[in-house]
Amino acid sequence: MTTAEITTMQEEIRALAQEREAVILAHNYQVPEVQDVADFVGDSLGLSREAASTGAGSIVFCGVHFMAETAAILSPDKTVLIPDLDAGCSLAASITADQLRAWKAENPGAVVVSYVNTTAEVKAESDYCCTSGNAKAIIESIPADTEILFLPDMYLGLWLEKVTGRTLRIWMGECHVHAGIRPRDIVTPASLRNALTVAIAMGGSTNVALHSVEIARAAGIDLWKDVLSQKEFNALSRRVPVLVNARPFGVYSMVDVDAKGGLQVIVKELLDAGLLEEGEQRISLTLRGRLLSNELFARLV
Repeated sequence: MTTAEITTMQEEIRALAQEREAVILAHNYQVPEVQDVADFVGDSLGLSREAASTGAGSIVFCGVHFMAETAAILSPDKTVLIPDLDAGCSLAASITADQLRAWKAENPGAVVVSYVNTTAEVKAESDYCCTSGNAKAIIESIPADTEILFLPDMYLGLWLEKVTGRTLRIWMGECHVHAGIRPRDIVTPASLRNALTVAIAMGGSTNVALHSVEIARAAGIDLWKDVLSQKEFNALSRRVPVLVNARPFGVYSMVDVDAKGGLQVIVKELLDAGLLEEGEQRISLTLRGRLLSNELFARLV
């Protein structure tokens, strides 16, 4: 579809949503064209909370099945629609209610803590439903002599064991997409160079230079060999203008950045000046999978 056709479709969708008194939610993983037409963009639980607080009678959830179920739980009096009933989550699908009931029967007296990425049926069989943000506090609130069954994300479960010191019985579930992501898929030479450029424009930071070396190493990249040499780094430092001073002072931090209009304004100036890499090969994307220029256009217009 052309840009004009996409824009026309988005306008039609917004008009129809207004006519039907519906709120449109788009998960962070949705493509930019879907996110741009949504009233709210974010994580699954946050979106459901936003929808519950609105006066809309209907919720259109652009996400996977368990997300729409969560919205229905928080908004029982609202109609919840999902564009694709077959849109599933491999993590949520890694355990069924029957499997959980069997697991509970094998471990009588254990407390069940379920991650929010589960079906409504599984949530109904759980004692606690947590997010990644409050999981640690929930685990720590359970008496130390109580056995805990944690599901379905084994990676979150292993992390919780590490940070709480508790031994958990962990369901061996995972999201097959996340499990296949490696640092090199996210951290690229271009993204590292861009990060250094932005840091220089914000007054420079020894920590940024030091941390960039380690971040690059975790992705299998040698910063001073694969990204730029130390001589090139010094030249970059001289070429990039200092747009703001991000030093913290007083009771607030990054005051000058806020006065400038925020990070997006700084990035736009650097992009317009040709100091940030983007390229036709999509070598440096934002977390939403967009080119920097597309992201900035959506945020600044």
